[in-house]
Amino acid sequence: MATTIAITSLSGGQGKSTLSLFLARRLSKEAPTLAIDTDPQHNLTTYLGVELQKNQPTLLEFLQDTVDFEDAVYPTSVQDAGDLFLIPADDGFDSANDYLSSSSIGAMLLSRRLESMSDIFKFCIIDSPPQRSQISKTVIGAADFLVIPAEANAKGFGSVIRTRFLD
Repeated sequence: MATTIAITSLSGGQGKSTLSLFLARRLSKEAPTLAIDTDPQHNLTTYLGVELQKNQPTLLEFLQDTVDFEDAVYPTSVQDAGDLFLIPADDGFDSANDYLSSSSIGAMLLSRRLESMSDIFKFCIIDSPPQRSQISKTVIGAADFLVIPAEANAKGFGSVIRTRFLD
């Protein structure tokens, strides 16, 4: 079974995408690793060198169960990474909030969809958006562990407190 680690913070600029990138790269040298970009800014997708063409499946289609797991997973082009794959986000991922809010299992939907990959990957790293949203709750619902990056200042401390008590 895969270990799922969510990198989350309710503040922007705390290093979530950067930490997600480096953690996924490091773990991929040990075992097959899946990175998931749940941020509509899709920085992790860009960092991992995945360039989506129009109508290619993303995390949204994976959550909506309109594509199979294998069709939503892309190989990455990161130099010196091991077995590292990505389920990407794109500009249209903002609409996921509405979809997840209308689902009766919104907070657990990602967790349930990831069950299909538990025998393929040893690690799953999820990069989350910097806001209180249904997406953030869904990320937390899918995680075995949370990492809350923060700057060593008042903004960073406040972000940790707000993120820790996200409900």
